[in-house]
Amino acid sequence: MTGISRGYAIVSLLVGLLTLFLFGPPGVDAVLDLYAFPAAPTETTLAQLARVRDVPHGTWVRLSGDFELEAAPVQPDARSGSHYLLLRDHEARLVVVYKGRRDRALTERVWTGVPTVHRTRSSDGSYRRLPRDLVFEGVDWADWKEPSVVILSTYAGPQDSRLGVVLCPLFTVLGALLV
Repeated sequence: MTGISRGYAIVSLLVGLLTLFLFGPPGVDAVLDLYAFPAAPTETTLAQLARVRDVPHGTWVRLSGDFELEAAPVQPDARSGSHYLLLRDHEARLVVVYKGRRDRALTERVWTGVPTVHRTRSSDGSYRRLPRDLVFEGVDWADWKEPSVVILSTYAGPQDSRLGVVLCPLFTVLGALLV
């Protein structure tokens, strides 16, 4: 008797399909992002960025201008290494997430990254949820006048898409070969 067993064939098929469907869509998304990112980030002010409600592929911004720190940096999840800080200007507020030393927030005047829109009220399903345990002293999300808040992720950008363009196709091909 030659060939592979029926059980091995079924397991290979299932693993292949799972791999194909898990890594195919993120791979396509990474390619779309990579081609959509501009050569340099778009300059923006805090007020402009805080008004964003739709973030298309390739949105990469450089936040500069006159803003101040409204709440001290917090680290809701120490394992992630990410710090969150709340910035404001005379018109609006937004959250910046960065990795690194906590005191960086006190000296940094320019932030570059990818914005995402998060809901401040659990009843609004239009946007992503806020990160778990994100609490700033003196800020109650329930009293936040806007139903959403923009979070600028300073560790996200074109470099993430480059990595996705390399890794996702490799796993997608592996999944297709197993099928």
